[in-house]
Amino acid sequence: MADRNKLQTELHFDPAAVTSEDALKRLQVELYIISGRSIREIHSPVAFKISKSQVHKIASGAVMARKEHLQAFVEGCGVPSDDVDQWVRAWVNVARVKQIARSGISVATLPAVSMEDKATTGSAVLPELPTTEVPALEPPAPSEGSAMEPTARRGFIAPQTADLRIELDKWVIEFDQPRTGTDDEDTEEEPQKSLGPSELILRGLGPVQADKGLSALPSALGHLTESGINAELVTAFRRLSIPVRSATDFWAVLAADMTLYLARPGDLQWLVKETGQILMDPSSNLEVVRRTWEVLFEHFLREHDAEASAWPVESIFDHFARWAGTHADRFHVFMRWLQQVVPHDRSLWSAIRRAVEAHERGLPAKTAWDMRVVVRKEKSLASHRFAPLPSAFSPDIDLIPKIDGICPYEFEAMRFPLKNEEAATVLPGRPLRLPALEEPYIIDLPRTGSRSTEVELRAFLHELIMGCVELDPGAPGVWAVPTPAEWLALAGCAALDKQYPWGPERPTPDRANLYYGGRRTDYRVERVGSRLSGASPHGIRDCCGNVHELVEWRVDGTRLGDFRLAGGCFSSSPKWSYSTHFRPLIPHSSSRRNVGIRLIRYNPVHTNLRKSAARAIVKQLGAEPGHEHR
Repeated sequence: MADRNKLQTELHFDPAAVTSEDALKRLQVELYIISGRSIREIHSPVAFKISKSQVHKIASGAVMARKEHLQAFVEGCGVPSDDVDQWVRAWVNVARVKQIARSGISVATLPAVSMEDKATTGSAVLPELPTTEVPALEPPAPSEGSAMEPTARRGFIAPQTADLRIELDKWVIEFDQPRTGTDDEDTEEEPQKSLGPSELILRGLGPVQADKGLSALPSALGHLTESGINAELVTAFRRLSIPVRSATDFWAVLAADMTLYLARPGDLQWLVKETGQILMDPSSNLEVVRRTWEVLFEHFLREHDAEASAWPVESIFDHFARWAGTHADRFHVFMRWLQQVVPHDRSLWSAIRRAVEAHERGLPAKTAWDMRVVVRKEKSLASHRFAPLPSAFSPDIDLIPKIDGICPYEFEAMRFPLKNEEAATVLPGRPLRLPALEEPYIIDLPRTGSRSTEVELRAFLHELIMGCVELDPGAPGVWAVPTPAEWLALAGCAALDKQYPWGPERPTPDRANLYYGGRRTDYRVERVGSRLSGASPHGIRDCCGNVHELVEWRVDGTRLGDFRLAGGCFSSSPKWSYSTHFRPLIPHSSSRRNVGIRLIRYNPVHTNLRKSAARAIVKQLGAEPGHEHR
């Protein structure tokens, strides 16, 4: 089996053309690029220690020379023996890149570094570049078998000034070829599956693909652009000229161009999947993948260029949404990613808003609650991209640090239970107790049956949490009812044997509004934060007494038994009001209004950790006997 990587070199330089100064400069730059030498070594023998006559002899005489023949030929041309190995390596690399002279690189007005410059400065210093405009390029016809549409040629943008231009159509096709597995001609092995752009480039494999002839060019581009040389990539898709200033730019543009130019159904899906996996890996290097998506949105996917784009923004969103599935953490990470890579363009963000709205409408009925909240939050953020974010709901919030063994992540919690004053804003359609605006809001649940209570409770929580999201979409994290792990953390229980927010001492009237004996009519709900001595170490008030607080005993549960009550209320005995006691939620009559709610905010990336921590606490506490919540 013939091997495409045999060390053969085929040189096609017109001997007459090499005698011109421009052609000599072109050859020098080509040698510099394929040799991979740094800009400070540009005066090296590989690039500039040769005379014009030596270049002429080598370019006109070496045809189809194997490595050993090439070495002898170079020596015969008068090249110093110390420089022969560098020459041979350079010309062998020419074969591997399929001859850079014919691969779309065009060089204009690149000055050569003379030996006098080197002798004067002791190092290579590029002269100032002349401001000569490069003639506009004519977009070539699409390669055979390519997916470039005829309309795409109308989107061609000719560069105004450039010192180095690289056309990517041949690079895209070459980079997409299947790899062979061996150099042994007698060994039959099926070619490997063509690698997608995400695997080759986004994960950093592109620069090491020496058999593709691409390993030296990006680093050379970096050195050239650092020295003030303007470089441009002319994309295969739509013939756009995109400036590049680093190796990262090169790989990012190549990845984006491959995905759009080849236009295979699986390429976009693969690119999205690889991007998602990279984003979810904290150790990943996001430099190339971030630049790739910036190029996709900035140069290819703008709404007003939709006729020339392979996929509209909605299609990109759908692929990401399918990757996220029903995982709230994935959807959150994806939307945060869009905030970073999508330009501040009204048409792009209008398309994203429409896509999020359609996604919310299409969520299955059994979608987890945390996913619904995250989607609503992101829809609100997209809707306010070009308008001031509302902040009508701004309760007092305290940061709760992570507690090993209880809650292994930090979150934020309301300092007080939800007040009537705050509920008036978030729940405008619900009846309120006026004028007691500073008292905790009481959840009104019917006692007509457990099923109706479940329906009413879910409707209430949906209205409350979605109202918080709509009124303050820019708040960090998403709102939720606390889990038992979160409630213990905000109540200051660093260990399960700590029974009260202030310590091991039993409750006293100065610390908690509980029932201490006497007539029950003497006890009632009072203003939040009235018992200052009962605060937790984090400043959270009223964790014991005043009103029961709703806790999500089983995260994403749908039944009444998936909720519990914590903290005790004004009619509860101190005996059953310790922090680690969670009462079952029992529907109450209209005469006993004593259940309130305190919300928390958590980072959606902790969604899975949050669920596992809640399950661990429930398992440790076990099933406690039920007590009527007095």
